Amino acid sequence: MGSFTISHHFADSKELSYKATILKNTISEIRGLSTDFTTFMKNEMETQNGDLVDTINKEMMDQHKNHTLILEYLEDTITSMTNNYTDIVNDMRTQDVTLYYTYHAYKTEA
Repeated sequence: MGSFTISHHFADSKELSYKATILKNTISEIRGLSTDFTTFMKNEMETQNGDLVDTINKEMMDQHKNHTLILEYLEDTITSMTNNYTDIVNDMRTQDVTLYYTYHAYKTEA
């Protein structure tokens, strides 16, 4: 008994990275608002001086850096998850098929 295995593709592969666009746009908007707020606060505090003002400015800049790192991590995570989603969907478009057969030899009389 023999067998023959092939992979059958039910549909063409698709690129699904566009699904992350809405989330990435929102992250960019949050990043812009964070930068605008930090810039506004920094400009407001420019005329002020003292240890308290210096501490506030330092903390504000540290928080802004932390938020930027978090947003970058989110973008990377969204890209990675979208790629995994694309791979999973495309893997589901293929099915292995195995055909089993029996070979019968016939003698021909001469």
